[in-house]
Amino acid sequence: MPVLRAIMVCILVVILVLINFLVVLFYYMGYSIGLLANQQIQTQTEMEINVIELSPDNISSDKSVTLLPLDVLKAPDINFNNTYTMTDSSNSTSTSTLGKMLENCPDRSPLLVGPLRIEFSTPVSLDTVKKENPKLQEGGRYKPADCVALQKVAVIIPFRHREEHLKFWLYYLHPILQRQQLDYGIYVIEQGGETTFNRAKIMNIGYVEALKE
Repeated sequence: MPVLRAIMVCILVVILVLINFLVVLFYYMGYSIGLLANQQIQTQTEMEINVIELSPDNISSDKSVTLLPLDVLKAPDINFNNTYTMTDSSNSTSTSTLGKMLENCPDRSPLLVGPLRIEFSTPVSLDTVKKENPKLQEGGRYKPADCVALQKVAVIIPFRHREEHLKFWLYYLHPILQRQQLDYGIYVIEQGGETTFNRAKIMNIGYVEALKE
């Protein structure tokens, strides 16, 4: 019995050694295959880099070259603010900048004056509104001339049968909005006819019109 037990132990040891050898061989073969693949990738990358870095001297002169048309190579049109173009007799043009580029308006406008006195005893007209606000643009638009406004505002007025009220509103509100250094536009949307006044629909129409600016 002791002899048989010793033989079994020896066989078990041999099996364990064989398994260990097979495991080592498996990992070794896997490592060798991975290393070879990495070397091939590295060699291919180096070859691609070498091709990219070829100097002009290594390119034969019989190779054809495709040139882009001039209109493709032209830079896109660039709009310059506050610029004008001068043309001399030799048809050469040059662009000069009028003054420096405008900076952003301050967060708090220095033009604010505080409380105002509002009176409705003296009638006003649209001509008076134009005279008192010479910097207004056509369509009731305004933006500061000496800086870039921080806010762009659309003022939408649903309107019907309130001509006198509208004149006073424009007379007093235009200066207030201008002193706030806003880039603004006023949209008076009038509902015709005598049907029920639909303020919500008029506001939606004014919103759509303001988006066109």
